[in-house]
Formats: sequence, C-alpha cells, structure tokens
Amino acid sequence: MGALGFLLLPICGSQRSAFASAHQSVTRWNAFVLLAASEAMMGPEATALIALIMGPAIPIVNVMIVWVHARWGDGQNPSFMGIMRSLATNR
Repeated sequence: MGALGFLLLPICGSQRSAFASAHQSVTRWNAFVLLAASEAMMGPEATALIALIMGPAIPIVNVMIVWVHARWGDGQNPSFMGIMRSLATNR
C-alpha cells in the first residue's frame, strides 16, 4: 500500500501536505484491520502468524511514513539532512 500511495502524488499536485496525509492514510495500520479479521476468518494460528509478520513490518512502515512527511509535509526541511533529522527524531 505504501508503494501504491505514491500514485496519489500527481493527484495532489502542489498540495504537498495533502499528499503526505493521504499517503499516511492508505499506508499506516492496515495490518491492525487484518489482525482483527484474521481471528474470525482463519483462527488463532493465522492471527499468531500475522502478529509475527507485523513485528518487523511496523518499524519499516513507520520509517516510510516519517520519510514521506519529512519530504512532502508542511514546515519540513526536505533536504537529505532534514529528512535524516526527521527520521532520527520521528517527527
């Protein structure tokens, strides 16, 4: 979903903060919906497997979201050092 979220960039045009917000909306926490549905649909074994996959996936998604906000969000420094600072401080 994160990669597909970049398709929103040309749609948002010059509205950089709209893109950052929309990208986060389509990317973040989709796994929690899957985790909740997995118990009802596939049982506790599937829920356990999904939880194991979520462990390393959540930090990767978080880095991607912070990078997008650092690059396209309002009031951010989109330079390389600005993005690295945002990643280091999670802002």
